[in-house]
Amino acid sequence: MKTKIFFLLGTLLCVSCYGQVSFSIGAKLALAHFNEVGGLNQVGGFLIETANYGNKPMGQIYGRIRYGKFYLQPEVRYSLSRFYPRYENIDRENPNWDYYNGIGYQSLAADIHRLDVPIKVGYFILPNISLNVGVINTFYSYKDKPFSFMDKGRFFIGDDVFNSLRGYNLGGIAGLSFHANNFTLGFDYDIAFRSLHNPVQFSGSRYDFNRKTQLYTFSVGYGITKTYRKYK
Repeated sequence: MKTKIFFLLGTLLCVSCYGQVSFSIGAKLALAHFNEVGGLNQVGGFLIETANYGNKPMGQIYGRIRYGKFYLQPEVRYSLSRFYPRYENIDRENPNWDYYNGIGYQSLAADIHRLDVPIKVGYFILPNISLNVGVINTFYSYKDKPFSFMDKGRFFIGDDVFNSLRGYNLGGIAGLSFHANNFTLGFDYDIAFRSLHNPVQFSGSRYDFNRKTQLYTFSVGYGITKTYRKYK
């Protein structure tokens, strides 16, 4: 028993000889490129296409707990972008869609307030360069511009699609960072694990969406680091 205790104390002492614990907190400004993967989706006689989000500014705050070469880094990110569904009537000859004869396509837009909470685990491969992987929790809030296709009051295809948008999603994230004193330059890539939409029940049928968001983020940040304990 004593041997095990001395072995454990020796291991901890050995680790402490080469490591240090530090805490950092800071803020980042980022340029995020939003994109979608998954192609087109058809609902009823309409083809629904969403334009890419494009480049958007993003604000971030972060905290980091580092021990030796390893660190844990939770973040909070906020961005505001637009959602552009494009509804195209592809079944104009179907008698059930006579109301829409002559309609080519229509577009509508929604403001998307997106709050991301990534939780990263990182490792310094070089003194100033680190790699990280983790999960990202995403919370959406939508404010749409009211617009719907209506067939004599029986359904609203626009409302159906907007109401199917998720309020929460989970994804994966990976990145590379360069650290110089209190400054950080970073690149992150993340992609949602699930579609942006829940399935839609429309005219007695179920329609699944397969679109997912992917995001490339370039950031520059400044933080303050406090070494909690340094070993010699």
